[in-house]
Amino acid sequence: CTLHHWSVSHAMQPEIRVIVEALIEYVFANPIACDTEDGIERWWLSDRRQSSRDVAAALGWLVRSGLLQTVTAADGRTRYRRIATDDSLNAALDEFRRAH
Repeated sequence: CTLHHWSVSHAMQPEIRVIVEALIEYVFANPIACDTEDGIERWWLSDRRQSSRDVAAALGWLVRSGLLQTVTAADGRTRYRRIATDDSLNAALDEFRRAH
């Protein structure tokens, strides 16, 4: 992944930027974490208040950016998990922090 591949969009809403940054930090600290959108909202972001729509937007950005991937479980539900390397996650965090 190159830095420009997931550069922070100036059009991204601040609420979504905060969620994206929190999720990057979470998967960096918990590299084998894997959960549904509801589980992520409930457990990974438990100390935050956010709308389900904003969480979905943040997850979509992370997937499109190659930092997370989706997998379909046996129960048919979509789960999200880390795919990026530590270096890619660190570079993404640096980019987000510079954008603030």
